Amino acid sequence: MISFPSLRCCGLLSLFSLFWGPLPLCPLPGSLLLVSYLVVSSPGLFSRGVFSLSPLLLSFPLQASTGELLRCLSDFMCRRCIKLKELSSNQIVLWFRNVDGALLVQGWQDQCFISPASLVFVYLLCREAVNEDVSSEQELHATFLTCLYLAYSYLGNEISYPLKPFLVEASRDAFWERALVLIDWLSADMLRINADPHFFTEVFQDLKNQGGSRQKKKDGEKQEKKREDDSRKLKVKRAKENEGGEQIDGLDR
Repeated sequence: MISFPSLRCCGLLSLFSLFWGPLPLCPLPGSLLLVSYLVVSSPGLFSRGVFSLSPLLLSFPLQASTGELLRCLSDFMCRRCIKLKELSSNQIVLWFRNVDGALLVQGWQDQCFISPASLVFVYLLCREAVNEDVSSEQELHATFLTCLYLAYSYLGNEISYPLKPFLVEASRDAFWERALVLIDWLSADMLRINADPHFFTEVFQDLKNQGGSRQKKKDGEKQEKKREDDSRKLKVKRAKENEGGEQIDGLDR
């Protein structure tokens, strides 16, 4: 029996302990536990951005690149926020990379945090925290960065992380209120995903299924518009043909 390697140096440790007491111990066979251990002990394994869990832990191996899952996450965010018509997938990716880059440049971490394992965890938080009622990009940005802060604190290698890269609003109280609400909602799932490989598989597959959803919708809209244009052109053509036929009939008379 060992404790979570990702939580042994977690900035949220005091918050969890404050609200729920000492953290439980977890047996080794947990998918995210294994991934967290590999990220800490063998960072080169993920340097190519390709992720694969052992089939000994899962009924089938999971494979996905960091870039693929990042696109899946951003597609999900864009599709969920139906009121933000101008929101692009690239904007979500930029928010994530800006935080990761800032922490690297400032010396708060030695390697990139973005990986398939961390993206699955971020998605777990975002699918509950982000809803269709989000009315502005600033609101979405603040919510997304709160999810990132929890993910960094839970999975990251460092003892703590600065709050500034995760803030886009003047009030820190609003940030902490969101963080505590998410912890209250999702603490069980955050622990479960670290211990239950089947749950990890479900979340991973759900994230992967989000890929291309917005593009498919756009493609469908383009096809529908093309069909409407073709139908309109056909009607105009037939109308002209009918007019031409009527003119010929008039000349024959």
